[in-house]
Amino acid sequence: MTDSHADAREHAAHDRVSQWDAAYVLGALSAEDRRAFELHLESCERCADAVAALAGLPGLLRTVPAESALGLLDREEDGYARAEEVSDADLDSGTDAGSIPPPADLLERMQERERRRSGRTRRRLVLGLVAAAVVLAAVAVPSIIAATSSTGSTTVLAQTQPGPLEATVRLASADWGTSLDVACSYAEDGTWYAPPTDEGGWRYALVVIDDTGEETQVSTWKAAPGESVDVVGSTELSVDQIRTVEIRSLATGATLMTAEVARS
Repeated sequence: MTDSHADAREHAAHDRVSQWDAAYVLGALSAEDRRAFELHLESCERCADAVAALAGLPGLLRTVPAESALGLLDREEDGYARAEEVSDADLDSGTDAGSIPPPADLLERMQERERRRSGRTRRRLVLGLVAAAVVLAAVAVPSIIAATSSTGSTTVLAQTQPGPLEATVRLASADWGTSLDVACSYAEDGTWYAPPTDEGGWRYALVVIDDTGEETQVSTWKAAPGESVDVVGSTELSVDQIRTVEIRSLATGATLMTAEVARS
């Protein structure tokens, strides 16, 4: 009985977070949910594999126009609605309850409908996050900088030119690659050489450079004077493959801050 209860609790815990893989990769989870999901990944191979399959999604988003992402979401919603109408009509067709015996495969058909609904929910979440990420082109929100987790390695980024931005980056290894958490603060009276490209702030990019010199942009965000910002990114590269992490100005492409990644 005890084992059965433990299995039930484990299954319930898995069900609660099993739809979070895309949100995790895109940096759309809250700090609390992100910590809970990372803890779950340590013991769940299935969810770790799902995250690994989506690890390249942030990079792919940069190639998708916003209109295409939103159009894809609309087409998927229309398809789900039509499929649901056919499925419900098929299951509910017949006569009044009790007039004839239920079909022999009724249970299997009901289970299949629930599987479709579950998959539909997950795909809608993924597509919604894709559309939102493309439209916003950022995975960052103003916040109070939280204490760094004891897992992973934290590095302070050094300025390459005088400026008001201070930042640290935490790199955490995972089976699918590396997650990057950047905590930035922007001085109230500071400015970079370039004027802001958007009302209310300057736009930045987080870039990782591997041992071969190949560069990958893993996140972008906007910061205004006096703000603190948490930025989340992910890459298929392992921590040992990352040589440098940089913060760049999206307006000029100039490297503003950089850090060499400590090797284990």
